[in-house]
Amino acid sequence: MIGLELQTLSRMQSSYPGRRTWTLLMVAVASLTLVCLDTRSEGQDQSTPDVIRRIDIVHMTHTDIGFTDHPIVCRRQQMRYLDIAIDTVLATTDSPLDAQFYWTAETTLAVDDWWKDADSNRRMDFLKAVSTGRLEVGAMAMNQTPALNSQEWRTLIHWLPDPLWRQIGPRVAIQNDVNGFPRAGAIRLLNRGVKYLFMGINSHNGGPPMHTPSAFWWKMPGERRMFVWLGDHYAQ
Repeated sequence: MIGLELQTLSRMQSSYPGRRTWTLLMVAVASLTLVCLDTRSEGQDQSTPDVIRRIDIVHMTHTDIGFTDHPIVCRRQQMRYLDIAIDTVLATTDSPLDAQFYWTAETTLAVDDWWKDADSNRRMDFLKAVSTGRLEVGAMAMNQTPALNSQEWRTLIHWLPDPLWRQIGPRVAIQNDVNGFPRAGAIRLLNRGVKYLFMGINSHNGGPPMHTPSAFWWKMPGERRMFVWLGDHYAQ
């Protein structure tokens, strides 16, 4: 996730290396999220601020296996997107802060496919990009239905080999385009050390339970809780 002050946004369009601006930027989805508001104006209700002070841009591609193309084609495309993202993250390491590239791999499915196909040098490039803090990986293998059983949840959240999971350290689960998320899944994520859920509910086939964008704490049994960002669907 990249945090940018408003005045830096106008410089983002020309900040990427020319040879790496093709497919990746064409398919990227940017979700604008309100994260910090000005509450200092005198005489205003402090609970309903109206001045945006900061915008976070989540730069990623949506993983829609079998809908946008044949599953094999989709998975190969996701591997290629990650390849380009790794190169661009590393290529902009010494660039000014507002010109450095950020990327989020939405699913561990794409990362696992890529990792299995990569040689040792390329794997080192991936881990180096992750270590910069500018390449993050979502905690789930895919966007899923709420009807998984216990074993399916375990498989979904343990998709990556444990050593690779520990090196990456996913912190956020992403559920986009699929409506709903069960408490059983949230508890599994908390057990895995994932405390944040990034939602984008498809309003064409259902709808969010409250205004978007918004955020709330989802309380679980035993006083545990998960922070949920209720964002917009990727196509909105």
